[in-house]
Amino acid sequence: MSDSRIRKRLAGPRLARPCRGCFGCRQTRGIGDYSDQRFPGRAGTYDTTVRARSADPEFRATVLSRHDRTCPVSGVDHPGLLDVAYVLSWSDYLKHMADISNVLAPSKTHHAAFDRELFTIDRDYRLRVNPSFEMQSDLLQRTIIDQADDQVALPDGDLNVEYLDMHNSSLAWV
Repeated sequence: MSDSRIRKRLAGPRLARPCRGCFGCRQTRGIGDYSDQRFPGRAGTYDTTVRARSADPEFRATVLSRHDRTCPVSGVDHPGLLDVAYVLSWSDYLKHMADISNVLAPSKTHHAAFDRELFTIDRDYRLRVNPSFEMQSDLLQRTIIDQADDQVALPDGDLNVEYLDMHNSSLAWV
């Protein structure tokens, strides 16, 4: 599928599209004017800049392989539904960006939950759950809440326990 067809498919008719002013531009421009009656409360258009990070595809493949292409928390085993999640974030610890012992391969949902500090993993690879984590999701109940204090299926030495300690020391509830 061509890039322009992908952009159209992803952007849709009334969403922001990449600027066509130059190749590689990261600006988007709003499409359409939402001031009519079909979209009450939405008026005008805006420009925005998106900054994205990307990791080497081989790094991602190595991480997924190292985790048997399975989320260690939920058991999701479809590579397209798995992410590379950093224990110590890129923004705070740039030097650990390519450190294989600083990453997990959670599902996209569990990556978001980890980044939002709804759960963490301790130095014994046990799942620790934020006491204020409330939800209505059966999936999250089964895969996070019900597994509180259970050991996460990770090979010994897979994650650097010092990184886990550093990450967890920043969480008020741990």
